[in-house]
Amino acid sequence: MISMFLISKGRLTDTFYTRKLAPSFLIASFLIVGISSCSLINKRDQDISKIAKSITLRIEGATQGSGVLVKREGSLYTGLSSWHLLSQQAYGEEVIVITEDGGRHQINQKSITQLGNVDIGIFKFESSSNHKIASIGETNKTISGDTVYISGFPLASTAVPIRHWRFSNGKVLANSKVSVNGGYQILYSNATWKGMSGGMEYTCR
Repeated sequence: MISMFLISKGRLTDTFYTRKLAPSFLIASFLIVGISSCSLINKRDQDISKIAKSITLRIEGATQGSGVLVKREGSLYTGLSSWHLLSQQAYGEEVIVITEDGGRHQINQKSITQLGNVDIGIFKFESSSNHKIASIGETNKTISGDTVYISGFPLASTAVPIRHWRFSNGKVLANSKVSVNGGYQILYSNATWKGMSGGMEYTCR
């Protein structure tokens, strides 16, 4: 099974855990989104990256970040991102999600809600296209040493002036069994960059 977790922060991280860098390593507590075919476990990194890219969203406009597709009801799609990202949007500001096919879709502002008390935001948008959807799993099945993959869209910079999709691998370092403020509990070694907040982390298990 390919499982995916919401990336909590968009700051560049290192592979060493320190108090200062800890928030960049921690991700949403119970949210695991996944592609439920166990046959994918032996697929190469390139195959996993294709799946990750197909369900990862680029968020543009008044708010910039990343997200993931998790549900479809006809032409109505549901996506997830970080609540600290979506909650910055002021009423009336336009926020667009861009799907893998390049389609641009306006988020229904009234649909934006927080999932429980964790740093996860839910939003909806309309699309007539057929997009792939992730599924929900359980973080308690993730253990130290699991290989994990990061997917998201860093912000443009002087060195890289456009928002390129990025995909990289790393390792799960720890999985907290206690409640953590904001729902963060997974510690991992992957580097993330500003703009990837709300994107996904994937693990094969």
